Amino acid sequence: MSRVEGVVEELLVEEGDFVREGQTLCILDDTDLQINLKLTKQQIAQARIQLEQAKIEQQKWLTQIANTKSELQRQETALKEQLVSEQEVDSKKCAVIRSCESRSVSIVTSRVM
Repeated sequence: MSRVEGVVEELLVEEGDFVREGQTLCILDDTDLQINLKLTKQQIAQARIQLEQAKIEQQKWLTQIANTKSELQRQETALKEQLVSEQEVDSKKCAVIRSCESRSVSIVTSRVM
């Protein structure tokens, strides 16, 4: 059994009637509750959309980091074969670090907001 405030929409018993335990005595206007329920459902739907967007964004970042790391490995192999300069490999290493740092900043920012 719960307590709620509201406006009586319909009275199902009259004063002096015998009632059983658990019997409904009246019906309350639930307009406000229905509005709150609808709002809450909309908020849940919006939160689900935001979660899906965050998952997509995370996958994008993970793919970008993986691609950058893969490119770094190719650059390191090319360096061993003297096909690229050490500066190019260092540049790619910096790109990997920036990608990882950028992802970390993105995570922290999204948690703050």
